[in-house]
Amino acid sequence: MVDLALATDFLTTHARVLERRRLERLLGRGGGDGVLAALSAYHTGTPQLVIVGDPAAQDTNSLYEVVRHRYRPTTIVVPVVPQSLDRTAALLPWIAGMKMVDGRATAYLCRDFTCESPTTEAGELARLLDRT
Repeated sequence: MVDLALATDFLTTHARVLERRRLERLLGRGGGDGVLAALSAYHTGTPQLVIVGDPAAQDTNSLYEVVRHRYRPTTIVVPVVPQSLDRTAALLPWIAGMKMVDGRATAYLCRDFTCESPTTEAGELARLLDRT
């Protein structure tokens, strides 16, 4: 015999988001929208976009402008100010090697912590985002 309360407790705390949403739906606790959101995130993944640059500089803003004009709800955008790279890398060690290229704002698009070649061009960033 399955202890439904124990199974529910386990799934609520340990299962992936999609499985938790399915359980909530089965138990009548959640609507379909949560399941659809979890399913979407499951299929698209969670890309990481690191933009290293001075927030007041035009080249940095050009890269952010590309991101603002795309619907990417599961992409995690990590802004990095070059002067605080060391402090940011202490919290997120995987960004330690991400620096500006040739003194220009630089974008690193990663999926599952594997990154594309860095780009300093807004058009190239648009192409990368549209492809993934």
